[in-house]
Amino acid sequence: KPRIVLDATELLNDLWQHSFDSHEDLELLFPVLGHLCGSLSDGEVPILLGFHEEWSEFVTTDHLKSFCAAFGTTGTSPLIHIAGITPEAKEQSGFDSLVHSCDRACRTVTLVDLRKTFDALDSSRDNGSEKVDLIALGNPHLSLTECEILDELVKREELHANTRIMACMSRAVYSEAEA
Repeated sequence: KPRIVLDATELLNDLWQHSFDSHEDLELLFPVLGHLCGSLSDGEVPILLGFHEEWSEFVTTDHLKSFCAAFGTTGTSPLIHIAGITPEAKEQSGFDSLVHSCDRACRTVTLVDLRKTFDALDSSRDNGSEKVDLIALGNPHLSLTECEILDELVKREELHANTRIMACMSRAVYSEAEA
């Protein structure tokens, strides 16, 4: 059961209404928000509020996977409940009871918090001073959709000749991706 409430309602409403200029913007939201939520949870199981009904139709398994992978890198909690998204908190009554069971203060997740987290993770502002030898992706394993996105990015972006990309995926996805 959750012990802390992370309220991103205002942030997610603003992002839903104003900030998504491209598919890539949305792809960045989930890992950055996951990293931030892990940092804010203080080792406690949190419940994240703010994904309204329209989000639930839009959020994919790949989004949740990237959120949870990032959450796990900063949080020491083994679990997060996401109101309106995860099965135990999908319905209003389910997440209301989870929120009421929390015995710690609610923390508000803001755009300033999200930007600070992104800036801390973004090394592209180093003016190219850092050499990148390897880009490793797929922990957990990449899905076929993620492989297709990676393929498009590699075709579109110019990589340094000495930079290698390692993509981890299951054998089944590898077989499908080769086809």
